[in-house]
Amino acid sequence: MYRIIERLRPAVVDRADATAVQVHSVTHRTQFAEALRLGLESLRELGVTVPAADQLVAELDHRLGYLYQWLDHTEPAEDLARPDLTDPALLAASGLINATLTAAYFAGDPATVTWLGLEALRIYLEHGPAPVLVAPAAFIAFGAVVLRGDYAAGYRAARRNPGAGRSPRLRARHLPGTHDVLHIQLLGRAD
Repeated sequence: MYRIIERLRPAVVDRADATAVQVHSVTHRTQFAEALRLGLESLRELGVTVPAADQLVAELDHRLGYLYQWLDHTEPAEDLARPDLTDPALLAASGLINATLTAAYFAGDPATVTWLGLEALRIYLEHGPAPVLVAPAAFIAFGAVVLRGDYAAGYRAARRNPGAGRSPRLRARHLPGTHDVLHIQLLGRAD
């Protein structure tokens, strides 16, 4: 069925929602590598610069700078004042980030999980919040803890999840339990 959609909707923005569903579908069939490939390839088609596997670690070091910049130099009130993301290509990319992150997580690829979460943060900081960015941004805390062992930053990132404070519905709808689990896991180690 997805092949038919690809033929009928050749523009990647026009088929992004269907591609996200396909990524989830392939993930549910435990074909994690295929789901990851499709998601990352579609992100590239949307203009997102996805780092090559051999450059991922260096890119993560660069991207973690967004995390520390955001945590150390902005206030929650600034987050709430950001205008919403409206760019159709970035909204499409955000949906694909969300779907692809799930595949990367189940594939056991914490570097890609973290990169996708940090890409969501980059989009948020540069272009504004959107409900679809909330769940991927929750994994920024995961990356700070797993890749850097920085429990304090992970805890702070979990508490400041972009968009979660804009509306209680966003948090409940897009982070069913994930936000609270990160708090519980990080609270014990952040002391």
